[in-house]
Amino acid sequence: MKTRAEIDKLILDWREDPCWELEETEGFEDHKDELLAVRMKCEAEWKARADKEHAAAISALIKPAHNFLSLIDTVPLLGVRSQHAGGVGASMSSGGLELLLTAIAEMLLPLQKQIDRLEARQESAERELDRQVDNLRKRIEALS
Repeated sequence: MKTRAEIDKLILDWREDPCWELEETEGFEDHKDELLAVRMKCEAEWKARADKEHAAAISALIKPAHNFLSLIDTVPLLGVRSQHAGGVGASMSSGGLELLLTAIAEMLLPLQKQIDRLEARQESAERELDRQVDNLRKRIEALS
């Protein structure tokens, strides 16, 4: 039997790096049910958080299309409203249009994430370059 402190430490260590099945940890066989419950609860929370973040990202990608569609529905601009209403509105319900926009956003989301990662890498490289330039300036000034 492990102490409460040992069990809590194991759970904290696992939460930091959940790369194994917590309830299968050697030496903690007597606590398998508790550890399984902890793992299942954490995984459910992580999935719920990921689903919420995913839905927010999809919503953010769809927002410009919603803004555009609301614009062309309310502004009579060279007959766009009537063409739009007769074209998309006649052939697709608003639920169908929402489904289409969501499908497109699902395709765009991986690209958005890749762009975000590339921008982060670029910013990091720019900071490193600035740091190196500053160090070179200091060395040049010290030699002068």
